[in-house]
Amino acid sequence: APLDCSGESLENPLILKPWGNEKPILSPKHTEALKINGDFITIDGFEIAGYNDQITVDQALDVWWSEANPATPAGYVIIAQGILAKGHGIVIKNNIVHSWPGNGIKVQGDLSSVINNIVFNSGYYSTRGVGGVMVEGLNDSSYDVPEGREFGTIVKDNVIFGNESRIISHVFSKGFSTLEIDEGSGINLQQNNGNYTRKYLVENNAILFNGKGPGLRAKDITFRNNTVVGNGLNLRVPSSAGVRLQKISTSGLALNYRGDAGATAAVLNNIISVPPNHEA
Repeated sequence: APLDCSGESLENPLILKPWGNEKPILSPKHTEALKINGDFITIDGFEIAGYNDQITVDQALDVWWSEANPATPAGYVIIAQGILAKGHGIVIKNNIVHSWPGNGIKVQGDLSSVINNIVFNSGYYSTRGVGGVMVEGLNDSSYDVPEGREFGTIVKDNVIFGNESRIISHVFSKGFSTLEIDEGSGINLQQNNGNYTRKYLVENNAILFNGKGPGLRAKDITFRNNTVVGNGLNLRVPSSAGVRLQKISTSGLALNYRGDAGATAAVLNNIISVPPNHEA
C-alpha cells in the first residue's frame, strides 16, 4: 500500500503507530506491504507479515523468467517485500517484519534509519538481489543534515536472521544468469549509482544464520559492534559468510568519486563467526 503523504521534518515527522496496546498485523497481497513515497515518515511498532508459506519452490520456478511482478496462480507475487522506503527522512523502528518472498526492508532515501526491528525469513523466492535489510542507490537529498548527526543513513539495534534466497536470481538487463544461488544477505549496502556522500552507520545488530553475510558496497561505512554468526546457509563453500567489502565497478559511481571505484568501510569491534570452510 503506498504512502504518499509527508511529515514536516526529521524533528516533526508523520508517525504511524498502533493505537494504545493494539498489535496490528499488516499483510496485504501486493508488491509491498508499505511503499513510502513521502518524506519524514516514521513507521513504529507494527508486525508486517508476508506469505512465504503460501508459495512453493515449484510455483516460484514456474514464473522465474517473468520480468514484471511474477505471481503464483493464487496471486502471490514472488518479488513482494515488506517495507519499501523511497522517501527521505524515513524512520523504521520497533517493527517485526517477516516471511516476505522479497526483501524484508528496503531503503532508497537519504537521512533514513532502521532501528530496533526484528527481520526474519524473507528473500526466499524473489529473482532479484534480496535480503533482510537492503539499502540501495542513495543520493544526497536537498535536506540539510541535522546538527550533531554524523551519519546520513543508520541501521542499528536490529535482529536480522533466517533471510535467504531459495531460487537462482537473475537480472534481465545483464543478458545472462549465473546458475547458482548467490543472493540472500542479512544486510546489504549497495551504491550502484548516485552521489551519496553522507556516510552509513551499521551498529549493534545481530545478523544471524542468513543466506549471506553483510555486504558493504558503498562509500564511508562504519560497521561496528555487530554480531555476525552462522551466515552462508545455502552458499557453496567457500563463500561470503562473513562480512563482504566488495569493489564497485559501476562507471557512474566511479565517476562521482573521481575514479576511485572501491568501497570503503571501517569494520570495528564485531563478533564474526562463519560455518566451516567459509570466508569470514
